[in-house]
Amino acid sequence: MFSVRLTHWAQQLWYRSVRALAGCGVIGTGPSSRVAILYFLADEPVQNHQQQDCRLIVEVHAPDEADTKWVHAEAEIAMKEKFGEGLALKPTTEQAASKYLEADPGATHGALNLATDVPLFYHLARIV
Repeated sequence: MFSVRLTHWAQQLWYRSVRALAGCGVIGTGPSSRVAILYFLADEPVQNHQQQDCRLIVEVHAPDEADTKWVHAEAEIAMKEKFGEGLALKPTTEQAASKYLEADPGATHGALNLATDVPLFYHLARIV
């Protein structure tokens, strides 16, 4: 149930971004425009604004035909800029990401765009 709320929140932000890009002609719309949702976990804890150790969960909504290695690299660069140089991201599944978020309903959420206007959502779930 929690993963549905998380996905709905992320989809709403993604939908607004895609609508804006489609309106500008940057990306196409229609049945051939599919999205892959990729999940990553940071290999080390990250501190939130309250200086608590957190698990960083990253969710990227990329065009289905996007190179996953490129998406991984760009996501890692963006998170290093946001949280610090020593950060590395490892691919994971939606189920594994949801497990951490279910343990912390008060997780901090944020969003940004990768270099190609691919939305990235990050979540900081406190480690208890």
